[in-house]
Amino acid sequence: MENEFEIYFQPQVRLSDKLVVAAEALLRWRHPERGILAPAATPKAIVDKASQEIAQVLAAADVKKRFEPQGVELVSSPPDKFDAVIKSDAERYGKLVKPAN
Repeated sequence: MENEFEIYFQPQVRLSDKLVVAAEALLRWRHPERGILAPAATPKAIVDKASQEIAQVLAAADVKKRFEPQGVELVSSPPDKFDAVIKSDAERYGKLVKPAN
């Protein structure tokens, strides 16, 4: 379970003027083969819907405009594609990391 935990900072936005007024730290478990995990019993339809909604938000011009000055590239991919990337990365980087341990 080395390097499987990640911390994310979630902005807290004041709705009246859309100003970021604070952030909270969120600890997430990134499974080495399955990425950021939802609870095991999460139905596929919910995971797919959440993925679609996230993709729509990240593609919105106003959202991109707010992150561009910070050098943030917003990226989204469907769960099956993300799973394939994680598996590929784990295999590729595992070959580099395992000999070093």
